[in-house]
Amino acid sequence: MQSSFAQKILIFLSLLSAEPVFSQPVPFVKYYGDASKITTGKTAIQVPGGSIFLAGTETESATGSSRIIFSKILDDGTLTWSQRYGFSASDNICEEMIYDGNGSFIISANRTDSVTGVIHGMLLKVDTNGVQDWMYSYGSAGINSLFAGLAPCPGGGWLVTGQKPNPVSGITNILVFRCDSNGIEKWSNVYGDPGNIETGMGIVQAPDADMVISGDVQVSATEINPYIFKIDTSGALKWDLLLSMRNNGGCKSIRLDRDNHLLLVGEASTDSSLQFDVILAKADLSGNLFWIKYIPASNESDAGFSVVESDQHEYLISGYGFDTSTQTKRVVIYTTDTSGIELEKKYFGIAPVNIGYSIQALNAPYFLAAGTDFTNDQAILIFDKVSGNIGIEEFSERNSILAWPNPLCSGSVLHFNHSVGSVSCLDVSGKLIFQNKLTNGNSFPENCSLNKLSPGFYQLLLTSDGVKQQLKLIVTK
Repeated sequence: MQSSFAQKILIFLSLLSAEPVFSQPVPFVKYYGDASKITTGKTAIQVPGGSIFLAGTETESATGSSRIIFSKILDDGTLTWSQRYGFSASDNICEEMIYDGNGSFIISANRTDSVTGVIHGMLLKVDTNGVQDWMYSYGSAGINSLFAGLAPCPGGGWLVTGQKPNPVSGITNILVFRCDSNGIEKWSNVYGDPGNIETGMGIVQAPDADMVISGDVQVSATEINPYIFKIDTSGALKWDLLLSMRNNGGCKSIRLDRDNHLLLVGEASTDSSLQFDVILAKADLSGNLFWIKYIPASNESDAGFSVVESDQHEYLISGYGFDTSTQTKRVVIYTTDTSGIELEKKYFGIAPVNIGYSIQALNAPYFLAAGTDFTNDQAILIFDKVSGNIGIEEFSERNSILAWPNPLCSGSVLHFNHSVGSVSCLDVSGKLIFQNKLTNGNSFPENCSLNKLSPGFYQLLLTSDGVKQQLKLIVTK
């Protein structure tokens, strides 16, 4: 029989050789805001080390006065502190925030003068302790100039997009503003047709040091469509692209994926949903559109506000959606594959009206999203995960088969980016509707089986040079 001392030695050695056990992060949904104030959450970022920083707006219920609120939160959702910033005699409204990787955050915002009502864009730089480095307001006296999307500029400094009256017509056009790393303005340009309303929403830095801006363009008296254009660091226009749609539609933000393709997210009405569905579009840095995908939802108004690619090479979209089970508008997080096909949808928020404004992909499968509960006037912070490995990753654009337009209107021609040998069409039950061999492999002829489809959802099985691929197709009237 072993001695008590020997047993203790064996237990000690067994503990040394045991596999360490690490707990998994616990998903949470947290709400922040003083009951006597109106608090909105606009954007959240988790930095190395685990701390989370949330930016938004805090409004005094009694006076209506607004300031930017910037909060530090632990990785379990516990609030550490909050700081407020803004110009006096102004309402200060937060728009977007980015982390510079060196311990500081840049926040774009807008200030409305309490006396004149004129709106000017502003930028704020703070560190991880909430200490303000600088804060500036930009614009001319008596002229509105609003900030929205924000991005770092090659060589240092920051670029912002937004809106400002065209100097010729006075009609709202797209504003692009550049400042140095200290917030000092370098240049400011207005882009667009002097006769049409155009607004800038998102901006992203391209690998070639150029910048791509997304926005909305008026295409008729009652409709707008998404629009993107590329400029160099001096502000010179290189190309532009209008994303033409049958109905009203717009964009919210633009990002780059791992293949340096542009991702545009927003909303658009369809023949079946005049109250908007989420749209996701992909284009290259030369202005060539790969596809526009509609994510069918509730027909009760749904929109995407932010998009990002995860480590699992899936696209994550935050926004709002009408949850038919609760009959409320909730924060919605969509997961799609890299061809824009929906893989998963999750709803968050318990109040009647909620919006998810931003999303950050963390170590897979986790994400961080920020938004607002507009019923209880609180900021929302969501830490959760996607299922993962639930879709097929899109092939490289050089090899994958892309089809447009999708949704397809009856009587339209469906085009492919590569030559397709054969196409099989199945309905949602898996029943084969038709099978065709194509003589012109880059498009269907106008009079073919495809154009006889009833409105609905279909699956196309495509074969090109021996490679098989599946695509979802939506047919409208």
